[in-house]
Amino acid sequence: MADKIQIRRDIAANWTSANPVLSEGEIGLEMDTKKQKVGNGFSTWNSLPYWIEDERTRKITVSDSPATGGDNGDVWLEY
Repeated sequence: MADKIQIRRDIAANWTSANPVLSEGEIGLEMDTKKQKVGNGFSTWNSLPYWIEDERTRKITVSDSPATGGDNGDVWLEY
């Protein structure tokens, strides 16, 4: 049986108003800003720092089709 990993996600305003505590290692994603935080099991959302990408992390945009240039959303790759 395969395991499923799901990242908690919401818009920034909802994260700020709910101010939850993320479990240790749990990732929270702001869908509108694409910023992420990683929980430590005791700090609230508003007190956690954003997970800062480094020079090895690149952002690319995936198009629906090269001909139309439609935007299908953002994909984050780390290499």
